Formats: sequence, structure tokens, C-alpha cells
Amino acid sequence: MIYEFFTSEGHFKLDYKDYLKNEDLMKAIQDNRRIFMNLGLRIFSFNRDWLEEHPAQKRFVENLRSEWEANPLRFYLPHCATYDNFDTPNHNFINDASHIYTGMLAGNRFGKSVSACCKALLTYGVIPTDPSWECFKDHGIIHRPWTGPKEIGIASYNWDNIDETVWPQVIRAWVPKHELGHYSDYSAPKKTAFAIKLNCGSVLHFKCMGQPQGAFESQALDGWIWDEQGTEEKFDGANARMRTTRRYSVGDDGYEYLTAGWHVCGATPHKVEGRADTGAGTWFEGLYTGEVTKGMTTKFYTGDIIHDVPDWIYSEREKGVAIAELEEAIKINNKKAVRSIRSRLHGEFETTGGRVYDEWDDEVHIIPDMEIKPNWSAFRCFDHGRTNPTAGLWVAVTPENDFIVYREYEAASTISDNVRRIVERSGNRLVRAGTSQHQFGIIDRYKEEIGDEGEQYTFDVLDGRSFRSPDNNTRLTIGDIYKMAGLNRLRPAPVQNTESTIPIIKEMLRIRPDRKHIVTGELGAPQLYICSSCRGLIRHIRNYRNKETKGKDGNLSEKPQEKDDHDLDALRYGFMMKPRYSPMRPVKPHKISKGESGNGYRIREETERRPRNSTRSRRDRFTGY
Repeated sequence: MIYEFFTSEGHFKLDYKDYLKNEDLMKAIQDNRRIFMNLGLRIFSFNRDWLEEHPAQKRFVENLRSEWEANPLRFYLPHCATYDNFDTPNHNFINDASHIYTGMLAGNRFGKSVSACCKALLTYGVIPTDPSWECFKDHGIIHRPWTGPKEIGIASYNWDNIDETVWPQVIRAWVPKHELGHYSDYSAPKKTAFAIKLNCGSVLHFKCMGQPQGAFESQALDGWIWDEQGTEEKFDGANARMRTTRRYSVGDDGYEYLTAGWHVCGATPHKVEGRADTGAGTWFEGLYTGEVTKGMTTKFYTGDIIHDVPDWIYSEREKGVAIAELEEAIKINNKKAVRSIRSRLHGEFETTGGRVYDEWDDEVHIIPDMEIKPNWSAFRCFDHGRTNPTAGLWVAVTPENDFIVYREYEAASTISDNVRRIVERSGNRLVRAGTSQHQFGIIDRYKEEIGDEGEQYTFDVLDGRSFRSPDNNTRLTIGDIYKMAGLNRLRPAPVQNTESTIPIIKEMLRIRPDRKHIVTGELGAPQLYICSSCRGLIRHIRNYRNKETKGKDGNLSEKPQEKDDHDLDALRYGFMMKPRYSPMRPVKPHKISKGESGNGYRIREETERRPRNSTRSRRDRFTGY
């Protein structure tokens, strides 16, 4: 981008790339002893002593400063330092009036709150504007005619941010003084909702996420500025009320654009501790990825602090420090840190921030569906659902002890139906194995027999509580009923709390620098992979978040949210059994010779029935040990 510099050393134009090569000019611009003004594409920097010696230039600078302070919006320039034209993310965000919801994602110091404010003022016409202003004439912003006063909401995550930042440093700083009138020196009331009426008749209502739901549903406003993304229920309430106010107009270019009924958001792409609306697995991530639309047209833009923001706003020296931090994280293969730093610098959505399994990386852990080799071993793990679905996973184990989740099951059904479907998905069949007499009658027993293309497993495991919960009719445990229905080798998982067993899965997901990836062969790989067809498990891992509540010690809770987690529980149960590769029990057993007894498959020595006098200790029915 070409900038024009007015300094006590001279007047000249420079491309930003050439500016970065001019060390003397950079030092002068960053010298806070000089008089400095940022008027978009025109940068003013004068030595104070030099101005005293040049009265005419001093009067010019003083008059210009008065104009700038009276209406900084007139000179607003969206960040575009390294661009050759105005086709930049920030310009496109400002000029986008066709989508109902537009969001600018950027790290701290980008000025995304200012971008959202200026977009509302300039693009959606909250105030009357003049097409002769530099922002329209020289800075690439499209001018749209004013369509009358509007009432808009300005919402942030807490009152302190409104009192200390949103009102004094954003709204009051950028709304022209003639519109603010007596509010130009107004101090926001502490922790209280308030409204500002501008001279043009528009009203700005300041809201906080801590207010009751009614504060967001009591008025049908013309637009909303969301400083950060807000909580889902507050957004839903505001959006529902605003649908009746949505209005469109047609510009001189013939294109239709919104004048009322819009949402503008300056969003945080990285995880912020204690903020349930930030990071992965949130309603906002669904909006960002397009999985959720809430009936709106949406568009997101990404702000890059390193390339978009000029030196006089965020110094190149400080950018260098941030880049060095990123390079260090890359060097030591700390992918979690890399994602967090890149999110703050380049505006990329932090896809793991706030997740229970924040080691998760789509590019590393998700692999294409692959053939499970006959000599690998495998196990199955299940979590029985009473009011929620029953979940099951099939996990293959390679000779290198890589673990691959290659099949999933989830259904809200009866135990017998669950077993039948699980056996079918395993390529096996159920055969009747007699009956059992119980207190309330005779119950049919079944067993799983390996089919022609079937599989065998080193073990099957079910949640331990199912072996402690008696059925009301038979007095059998749920686990016993599963076994009688056909999953004869089912074992109970040790009964342990979630927090103590989650680290087992985190360790399996951890990227190990010296381990080769099972698909790419590149160094830096986990032990646990998930095939792409296991969409439910992948979705649930992505959305598995820690609760954002504080305990008595003041620390954030490390307990995960209990939502869509039954397959994740099943995964924990499987790895609680300390699985490993078993060459003696391959997933595809070897067929025996024709005419020999058996069901067509050879039974390995370790699985043969032990004699009655075996000294092997009995397993505890509850713990599995």
C-alpha cells in the first residue's frame, strides 16, 4: 500500500514494503516525543522544535489535528499495510452489506472492535455521512446514503469491558463529536446498562452478557454490534426480535444491501480462559464452519496482525518477538502452542481451544478409511445408554501399537437389538446357545459366532456401572443381559471417575516427535487415529469442552460438559483395559482345515479353555481385575 508521509524531514510517498527498509523513518515514526497523526494513507510526524521554528506548518498541523479530533471517522482506513489495493479482508468486511451476519476474526491489537464499530457507522448508516470524506474518497470504503435514524444494540461479555474499552476507546472515540453532543465527555455508569441518543436521532443501547435474557429480547432493534461473539442464548433472543426490522435498499450499482436487521461481530478466534463462547466446540464455531446458520446468511473475514497492521499501530519490533515465539513452538513441535499463537497473529480459528482433548488435530488424527489387516488385533468398547443412546467403537491395534478407531455404533434401542446390530457390523452371526432358568422365568441365551468375513477381538468391554445395575424383572445386571444376548466375552471396565481417566486418551492423542504417522510416514504422530467414516466420534471429540465454572478454590473446573459423550466414554473404557497388540489373536482368525471340528476357524492357544484345576485367579465382576 502506498502511504504519503508528511514529516519535518520532508514530504514523500512510499510503498509500505519500502517503508520497512527505511530505518531512519521508522525510528522517527515510533518516536513518541514527536507530534504524530495517523490519517489513514497520510501519516504526519513532526519534531516539536522544528514546528516552533516553522509557524505556518505549525498552524497547518494544529488545524488538521482539530479536524481529526472532531471527526476521526472521516479518515478511517481499514488495515491493509502490505496490500497493493483495497481488496483486503478488512475492506471486504467493512463493505459487506449483503450478509445478515458478518464477523471479523483477529487477535488482540488488530482493532477488530473498531472495525465493527466503523462498519456499523459507515456501511449501515447509523449516522449521516459525507461522500467527500477521505474514508470514501481515498480509502476504499463504499459510501451508502443515510436512510434515517436507527436503534442498535452494542453488546460485550462484561461491564468492565464496556466501561473501560467499548464506550471510551471505541464508540466515543470514533463517533463524530457533533453527533455525540454532550456525550463527548460522558463516562459510562459502572456495571449498569445505558443508552446514548445521537444528534441524528439514532440510539445506541449498551448491553452485557451478564444481564437477564429479557434485556436482549425486549426491543426489536435495527442492528447489533457484538464485541466478541457473545453467548448463544443472548444472540438467539436478539436475533429473533430483530427479524421484523430487517430492511433492504438498492445502491447506485444496482446491488441490494441491508440497511437494518444486521449483525456485526469483532470476534476472538483464540480460546480465552473463562469465556464459554470462545474456542472450539461452541455455537460460534458452528456458525464459523457453516454447520449452523440460524437461518442467516453469514460471512467471516480474517485479520492478520503481522501483514495487515502497519508499524505505527503495532510495531514491527513487537511483531518480530511474536514471530520468534511462533518459530520456537514450531521447532519443538508443540502443535498446541503453534495453533494458539497462529490464532492470535493470523486470525485463524483455534480449533482446539477449550476442548477437553486439546491435543486433537484434524489433519493428524483423522485418517482415510483403511483396510484393517488380518494379522492386526482389535477390541470393542461400549457404553450402555438408558435414556441416552448406547455407543460402541471398534479399535484395531497394529504390531507397532498404533490404535485405529475404524467403526462406530450409536443407537437408542433395546439390549437385544444393540447386540444383534453390533454382531452384524462385526461380520459375525448370533446362534442360540440354550436357555437359563431365572426367578421370573426362562431366558434364551445366544453366542456370537465368527462369520465367513467376520472378526474376533482380544476383549469386549462395557461400562462398569452396567454390571452393578440389576434389571427389575430378572434381577440380572445389564451387563449379564448383554452377555446372555450374545456378547459372551464382555468385561466390565473399572469404575473410575472421568477426570482421572481422560489423561489416558490425552496421552494417546499426544503428538510424539519421534513417532511416524501411520499414513504419511512423517515424524510427529500420535498413537490413536480415527477413520474419517466415524463422523459421530469425530464431531463429539471436536465439541467436547470443559465446563467454564469456577470451584471453591477459584480455579476453572476441569470437568467436561456431559453432552454427546457416550462414545467418548466407551473410548475411555477401552483404554482403561491397557490394550496392546496381540499376535496370538488376530482380528481375522485363520480358517482350519476342512473336516476338522469347530466353527471353521482355528482357536489360538491362549484362548483355549483352561483345565478346571487352573490356578488363574478369578476376575472381580465390577472392576474387571
